[in-house]
Amino acid sequence: MSGRRPGGMDYHGNVPYCYANSLAMMLSVHGDRVRPGLIEALTGVGLGAFRVPEDGRVFFSAITPNQGLDAALGLLGCEFTGTHGPDGTSAEEILRKDLATGPVLLGPLDMGHLTYVPFHRDVPGADHYVVAYDIDDEGVFLHDPAGFPCAKLGFADLEAAWRGERVEYEHGVYQRWREIGPSKEVDYSQARAYFGEIYRENPGAGDTIRLLAADLRGPVTPDLAGFLTGFALPLGARRALDFAVLFEQGGDTELVTAKNTQAHLFARAQALGLRDRWADAAGVLDELATCEDAIERGLLIDKPSTRSIIR
Repeated sequence: MSGRRPGGMDYHGNVPYCYANSLAMMLSVHGDRVRPGLIEALTGVGLGAFRVPEDGRVFFSAITPNQGLDAALGLLGCEFTGTHGPDGTSAEEILRKDLATGPVLLGPLDMGHLTYVPFHRDVPGADHYVVAYDIDDEGVFLHDPAGFPCAKLGFADLEAAWRGERVEYEHGVYQRWREIGPSKEVDYSQARAYFGEIYRENPGAGDTIRLLAADLRGPVTPDLAGFLTGFALPLGARRALDFAVLFEQGGDTELVTAKNTQAHLFARAQALGLRDRWADAAGVLDELATCEDAIERGLLIDKPSTRSIIR
């Protein structure tokens, strides 16, 4: 299997990069065109792994998107105001005040309350990030990167979505980012050091993936199968490609190879899962775990660099 970028080209297409796309929209206010794929990689979301004990789901990331957004903004050198609450105030009151200074990035929202999304009833508790840009007497206007520009959400639905009570990871009520300034040159050494810190605080991702592989050698529930084939595995492939591009700019050739290899492995596992060949997919995930071990070891080594990242 090639560890090179497939076909020597970038991948562009539909992907659930809601927070990266939302931040890219916020930066575009300044004429600042930063690639969502770069933003996604700079968040560090997609490094490591976390297993939900109750149902066996594995998220191929050790940190949450809200943590990653703060990190990406720091690496991009952006001034910004990130905050949440106050809990005793309504969502409408908060946005009437905050939108006076420009658009506001909101999240996590519970996608199950976003009534302009045709399938919202099918995704209760799914986390989502959007950009609010205007408000009237009935609701708020949003650019939703899931394919819904200029969407309008009533205040009652906004309140329920933005409180995010069904979202599984820790977050603040009414969490938001605003007054985001333009980005600056990204220092690769700082990004690499941040990635290493993720692994220092969350070691053993390869073993977490091996637990998933072991689970797949037994009965696989329809919910777990759908989660893996429809979300986690294809998203893992896309993230791996974007990390490979970042590592290539930093001159980390071994990490480039490992991430490009992971992209192929994620895709192979998904294809096997769609054919209900989960025992074979488990073998692929064991290979994926070995790659993850190598990435963790590589990023735990301090490696100074003077390179900058092309935005």
